[in-house]
Amino acid sequence: MRWWQRALLAMVPAQLFLLAFAPMDQFYIAWFAMVPWLMAVTSARSKRGALLAGYIGGLAFFGLNFWWLWHATFYGTLALLLYLASWWAIAGWVIYVLSRPLRAALSHGLDEVDRIADDCPPRGFRLLDAGGWRVIITVPAAWTAIEWLRGGVGGMFPWFALSQSQIPLLPICQIADITGHWGVTFWVMMCNTLLFFAWQRLWGSRTDRTLTDAVTSAVLRRGFVFSTSGFIAITLLIAAYGFWRMEQTQSQPGPNVLVIQSNFPHARGGAKTVTQQEQIDFHFSTTADAMNELTARGETVDLVAWSETVMPPMNPEVRAGAGGAGFLNQVHNDLLALARQFDVPLMFGAYAVPVVQEKGAPINDADIRNAVYLYLPGASSQQRYDKVRLVPFGEFVWFKKTVPWLHRLLFRVAAYSVDYEITPGETAQEIAFAIPARSRINQNGDFDQSKCVTPICMEDMDSAYVAGLFRSQSGKRAGFIMNVTNDGWFNHSQKAGHLQAATFRSIENRVWTARANNTGASGFIDSAGRQVQILASNSPGWALQQVQIDPRYCFYSKFGDVFAWGCVLVTAAAIFIAWRQR
Repeated sequence: MRWWQRALLAMVPAQLFLLAFAPMDQFYIAWFAMVPWLMAVTSARSKRGALLAGYIGGLAFFGLNFWWLWHATFYGTLALLLYLASWWAIAGWVIYVLSRPLRAALSHGLDEVDRIADDCPPRGFRLLDAGGWRVIITVPAAWTAIEWLRGGVGGMFPWFALSQSQIPLLPICQIADITGHWGVTFWVMMCNTLLFFAWQRLWGSRTDRTLTDAVTSAVLRRGFVFSTSGFIAITLLIAAYGFWRMEQTQSQPGPNVLVIQSNFPHARGGAKTVTQQEQIDFHFSTTADAMNELTARGETVDLVAWSETVMPPMNPEVRAGAGGAGFLNQVHNDLLALARQFDVPLMFGAYAVPVVQEKGAPINDADIRNAVYLYLPGASSQQRYDKVRLVPFGEFVWFKKTVPWLHRLLFRVAAYSVDYEITPGETAQEIAFAIPARSRINQNGDFDQSKCVTPICMEDMDSAYVAGLFRSQSGKRAGFIMNVTNDGWFNHSQKAGHLQAATFRSIENRVWTARANNTGASGFIDSAGRQVQILASNSPGWALQQVQIDPRYCFYSKFGDVFAWGCVLVTAAAIFIAWRQR
């Protein structure tokens, strides 16, 4: 295969995954979409060629699927693509190394099979394992490990994991409460690897492309049947587990949550298209109208939730300062009055400025937090959670303190136009808000307390972080997720993708999720991943739903990314073995 043919093959998954991911949701395409890329990297003439083929495939994949990010920042998106594609290059190199036994057998015939088998300890380890199960297991493990490093530990956007395409197939996704969504990625890549193995069995011989070749008839047939049977068995076990977990759910009634969705998109660079006062007026008036309508229908609301950064800073320190303190205190008093008028807690996103600067101080030194506030009707002070997992190039840029000149250079490609950064919160793992649920009363006549955690915006993309919010020595810390977010920076495709990826957080932790999103999609997700009352994107509205409290405290919430770490260890061991056999 010539280099340009490999390059074209490597770019095929980019087009296919446009259909597999939301909003198209053609999940079955993901089962074979990676086969051309596997063909491209394994047919390379050298490791360097596999590295290049992998990189080309990554550039095409992220360039097409991240097209909505171009609206926020052109240069920042370009830099991000160059970085993310490097992970596909690493995957190409690793998979090229791991597929050596299969490539050798298909290229050179039965004599080479015997030589490879003799080199593989223990002696007599045949292609049935060396080219079959060894490839079928290690290739998905390697892809999963690299995807985890890229999206989770790597600290960048954990977007477009292969698992995210499978949300329409919910029974398969239920394994995520053990493995995290990385287990679904492994399964999808295992399917692709098996199909790649089947294709190579039919057409892999360079000298004879018929099934009469001794290798394919005598050895590969057995290896393929064995591998296929194993994959089918694994799939049936995953599906059976999924149906069982979905039917097993025995939830308890939780609070009635009212989410308010505005429709205030941002211009390029994050500039708002409405004034602060227009945002305030919309949320106050829409909430009052919704509450009056629900009260007339005899329905109870236990929590009203607005989206991210819809209010000005509301922390006591900034309200006690000079300048705009009069305006901020007026908004604060109006929020308290709204909560008391309808006797309902208010939760919303706004900035916090714990340390107020003196007049004339540079804004890039300010301590600004992205926060969630909770106003209770009978409380004199509000509760607050500060966002911890910030978005690179969207909320912060590296090297501000350590390498200032590099920080200034990187800041030029950031997705926002103002000259300041967000400071991460410090104590997120200990914060869970208690919501008094008037809709159900315990035997003592007191209001029951339903606790929620509040990942802000794309924090709900970070599976390990969200699991940590539920983890405690005494058991499951909270009963549901209240996500306030703002996807107004991007277009419709991103909104659907964000909802698709965030659905796994409900499955992984067996909790309901309520979402209040500026431009959509707001709504609810149950503890099995079923989406409930999802509001249309790019249109204002509201939705009321009683979230359910699922008592199950699952493996992933307790232990996190154990499966992903296992894939890293398997990959490292497989590379070491391949290096010893070279």
